[in-house]
Amino acid sequence: MRTGNGHPLASSVAGLCEAGLRLLRSIIPSLVLGVTLLGGATVGAIDFAKEVRPIFEARCFECHGPEKQKSSFRLDLRETAMKGGSEGLAIVPGKSGESALIDHITAPVDDEMRMPPKGGLTEAQIADLSNWVRMGLPDPRVSTAKPVVTADVEKARSFWSLRPVAEPIAPPVKDPNWPRTAIDRFALARMESHGLSPVADADRRTLLRRATFDLIGLPPTPEESAAFLADQSPAAFAAVVDRLLASPHYGERWGRHWLVPRPD
Repeated sequence: MRTGNGHPLASSVAGLCEAGLRLLRSIIPSLVLGVTLLGGATVGAIDFAKEVRPIFEARCFECHGPEKQKSSFRLDLRETAMKGGSEGLAIVPGKSGESALIDHITAPVDDEMRMPPKGGLTEAQIADLSNWVRMGLPDPRVSTAKPVVTADVEKARSFWSLRPVAEPIAPPVKDPNWPRTAIDRFALARMESHGLSPVADADRRTLLRRATFDLIGLPPTPEESAAFLADQSPAAFAAVVDRLLASPHYGERWGRHWLVPRPD
């Protein structure tokens, strides 16, 4: 029997070899993906429901579950587990070496960062969680529950807008002749604390222009200027402010700040 290159038997053997190589190329990536080494032990693919969630429920939810979240980190919901807590991202998909969760569970027993603090996890549990992170955090949980938001009620009650209205005590000032009202004393006290002093009073025409531009965004008309300059009564400026606040232009000027939503 001839077995040269031209013989049909040689062609059949070559075809079988090529088919075998193609089969190996197709299964080797799957074998490599499904096998991970941890401390010399071979660890297979992780089933979240059977191997990861029971660890969370038994050892983690006491401090990071639905009722209590230390460091604002919650593990019972998929979205909050991925988000992390007040100390930052806890789990980096595919990178167990960069995940704080793995750092905590593998810390030395006498280290204060060791989690869980009472007893720690077994080597098998650590291997399962490490492999789960390296696999990219496969997690079938779908939840519509909202994370628990905790609030310090007493601290909230001390917020300025919730405090009872009270008459503040005007602070002492170095120049008692400058303030005309109690509000002036607060302004002057702040200026003096920075080594500043008020500038001279503006003339009446300048005062009118400043008030008009500030409240309605427009200059005073010649008639308004003439009327104010001619009114020498002590209540002349208060009357100007009342007129400006009652003007439709006041709402037009400030409505663009109050009504137009700010971009986030």
